[in-house]
Amino acid sequence: MLFLPLSLILFMLSAILLTDDEELKELQKKAEQGDMDAQLILGYSLTKGDGVGKDEAAGRMWLQKAADQGSMKAARLLRGEPLLPVTAPLRLEGGDGSSLENAVKVCTCNSSSGISAEYAYIRKVAEERRMHWKMEKQGLIQQNGVHYDVLEIRWENGEKEEFYFDISDFFS
Repeated sequence: MLFLPLSLILFMLSAILLTDDEELKELQKKAEQGDMDAQLILGYSLTKGDGVGKDEAAGRMWLQKAADQGSMKAARLLRGEPLLPVTAPLRLEGGDGSSLENAVKVCTCNSSSGISAEYAYIRKVAEERRMHWKMEKQGLIQQNGVHYDVLEIRWENGEKEEFYFDISDFFS
């Protein structure tokens, strides 16, 4: 399995990937020191509850601080617009993502909307289970000529789970 560097994942995704308390403390320190990118990431994380406890008021405060410094992404989020606009048709098909055989097929030709859809799928599962989650790792695998994105998450109860996405339509 090939694992992508965290900085690349953060650039590509609309979900925030805080993997431990030290990263969160460092991010908060940077945000408090006026780092616009840290304010954006922390604000988004808190408003969505991705990787941290959900706190919409605090999240909006950090997003506003980032927007005040000129972050267009933060301003868009405060207006309720998606972080990554979906510019290509998108459809999810297939299984529940529990294995390669049951992978969720992401049907789009646009990697930004495809990756966003993967995280939206996990957020939907989390809402149905009424549980918070955080990303542990993400990797790409290829089997029989099909590319898969594998996302390993940790639920708030400590259990880990992997989700498999067939990304052949937009990743080659």
